[in-house]
Amino acid sequence: MMRVLALFLTICLPSELLPGVHGINSVDVYRKVDIVLKKLAKVDDKLDIVLDRLDKMDTVLDRLENSDDKKETKNNSVQNKGLILSSGNSTELFIPSTGQSCKLPESGQDLYYSHTVNGLFVCGGGRTADHCIHFSEGSWSKSHSLPGGRWAHSSVMVGEILILIGGEDGLTTDVLDTWPGVPVKPGLALKHFQ
Repeated sequence: MMRVLALFLTICLPSELLPGVHGINSVDVYRKVDIVLKKLAKVDDKLDIVLDRLDKMDTVLDRLENSDDKKETKNNSVQNKGLILSSGNSTELFIPSTGQSCKLPESGQDLYYSHTVNGLFVCGGGRTADHCIHFSEGSWSKSHSLPGGRWAHSSVMVGEILILIGGEDGLTTDVLDTWPGVPVKPGLALKHFQ
């Protein structure tokens, strides 16, 4: 645009195309036009810098929005997680993020105590040391047999593997694949439990 303006002024100033310019020294006009063009060039350079910074800010904002979307997705998944609480034959679903809970169907005739709960699995316990139950499709059913029995033990879920650790019935571990019908495998022996 500035080059077009300079070309226009170069053609028009010496001619009769611009009325009212006759009494002005063309050298003065060219100098003033040159000063204006240099200032416009500086403005153009600064505008380029501003536009470049705006592009960078836009990129940063896009990244932040994507990060917020990921955090929101992560927060939503955390907010939707619940805990299964079990005592006797009563079970309950508790959602910590909302403080809400609801009663689930009873786990059957057996009374569970000194047992563990991992995800949708309730395993072992005083009178139920020989099995695990699983909650699926609205009800509890036996999912695994525990050959050595397991009560007053600890447990941990690693991916889809449930590990039952120690307890009153021995210094061993049991490894359960949480898929239905997969038998329980003996785990490692606990050498340092007393």
